[in-house]
Parts: sequence; C-alpha cells; structure tokens
Amino acid sequence: MGPRSFLEFVFRRSRSHWPMLSVVSVGVVAAVVTIAASVIYFDSLSDIALKREIATDNGASHDIVISGREVDVDATSNGELLSLVDTSVTEIAASIITDVTLAYGSPTLLVEQGTDISPDAELDSSWRAVMMVAPKLTENSVLTAGTWPSSAVGESESGQLLIDVAVNESEAASFGVNVGEIIEVAPFWDDVNDSVAV
Repeated sequence: MGPRSFLEFVFRRSRSHWPMLSVVSVGVVAAVVTIAASVIYFDSLSDIALKREIATDNGASHDIVISGREVDVDATSNGELLSLVDTSVTEIAASIITDVTLAYGSPTLLVEQGTDISPDAELDSSWRAVMMVAPKLTENSVLTAGTWPSSAVGESESGQLLIDVAVNESEAASFGVNVGEIIEVAPFWDDVNDSVAV
C-alpha cells in the first residue's frame, strides 16, 4: 500500500467513524484544558483566601511563611529569589506589614568533611546540622566568643552562598569548629545540590 492509498484509507475510515473520532478528540482537548486550568484555579483560590483572611483578621501581628526549594544555591540566584519573595509579600500583605524579618530555615544539612582532615581520623558520618533563624536568640543566650551573626548574606571565595551562623559552644567543640571558620553544609537528601558556606 503506497502513501496515497494509505491516506485514502485513513480518510475513508475517519469519514465513516467521524462521530466517534470527534468525541475522542474533543474529550482529549477538554481533559488537557481541565488539568491545566485546575492548577491556575487552585493557585488563584489560595491567593483569594489568603487576602480575605488578612483583610478580615484584626490581629496585631502576623507571621507569613513562604517556603520553596531552589536546586542551585548561590549568591546571585539567592538575591533574585529574595527580591521575588519581597515583592510577593508586599503585593499580598502591604496593608498589614509593620515589620519584615527575612529569615532562612532549612531541614537537616550534612556537614561536609574538609580535605585537610587526617586520613587516620575517625569520622562520624552521621553528623548533621540544622540551620534555623531564632529572632530572640540574642536576648536569651550568652555570647561566649565571636559576634552574633548578621542578617546579611554574601558570597564565599568559591562563589557559594555565605551565611553567618552562631553555634552552640558544646556543639562547636564536638564538630571542632572555631570562631570565624567557614565550613560547608549540603542537603543530605540531594547530593547534587550546591553546598552552602556558613
């Protein structure tokens, strides 16, 4: 069967079964449109619900948490993300904003072993570090060495995101971390993720 005969065959079959073909085609298009529209619908619905909750709530203080996941973590993309978050918060909650605290929070991170560690040293592969922001930390803790971390972020020599952190004295001793030292941490669930310098 040549191409011409094949096309004629397809045309004859389509003409004889056009009702079924029409129903299937319309159904496929309708299903795709419905699936795509449902994502937009639910996002819009959550935005409307959030704005309504903010407008009707007379509380003096609100905590807004925006969470997300970015695979590549570096100083440049971090700056872009922070500007997007700031714009979103202003658009949604401008009427109630009195003070904005931009904070990092993370699940458990794995502390990477440095290259300068002796090969004979006994290493604990279960070491974990949890990074969190505690606004009242300075009021309820005693600083024994160094300075309290600033909220500014920077870039390390290798181009990684650089964040100031405070470490509990006993934990610093356990990890062998000294004041001013820069170590790298990486999410344990995704080893292709870029490290973060702290």
